Amino acid sequence: MKTNLLGLDAAGLAGFFAELGEKPFRVRQVLRWVHQRRESDFTRMSDLAKGLRDKLAAQACVEAPRIVGDTLAEDGTRKWLLKVDGANAVLAEIEKHEATFNKVKSELGTARAEARKLRDLVTSLHDRLAKLLPEAPLAAAIASAEPEIDAVVAP
Repeated sequence: MKTNLLGLDAAGLAGFFAELGEKPFRVRQVLRWVHQRRESDFTRMSDLAKGLRDKLAAQACVEAPRIVGDTLAEDGTRKWLLKVDGANAVLAEIEKHEATFNKVKSELGTARAEARKLRDLVTSLHDRLAKLLPEAPLAAAIASAEPEIDAVVAP
C-alpha cells in the first residue's frame, strides 16, 4: 500500500524520506510542490531527481480526501462527509452567512483521526470551496476556523 503524503506532517515526511535514503531538503521540495503548486503527479516535479520521482511513484501518493456525502440545509449550511483513509471519515460543516462562508467547522468521524489529517483536509476543502464559490473569502474563513479545529481535535 502506498503512503499518502498528505497524511504525514513534517516529521513524518522527514522519516519517510530518510527511509528512502534521501536528504532532508527533499521534504521541503516535495512540500512546495504539493502545497504551493498543488501538484500530485510526481513526474511533474521537475526539480526532483528522476530516481526519486520513480521511488515516489512506486511508494507514495498524494490523494485528497474524497467527498462521500454532500448535503445542503435550508439555512445554506453545507455538510460534507469526507473519507480520509480506510478507517477514518470527517464531517465538515460550512455555514453560509450573509452570502459568504465565514466559518469552517470540522468534527472527527472517528476517535482515531489525527489533527494533522484535519489540517490537511482544511487545505483540501479550501481548494474545493474555491471552485464552488470563487467569490467567498475562503482564506479568512479557514484562518478563523483554526481555533475551533484545535478545540475539536484536542485530546
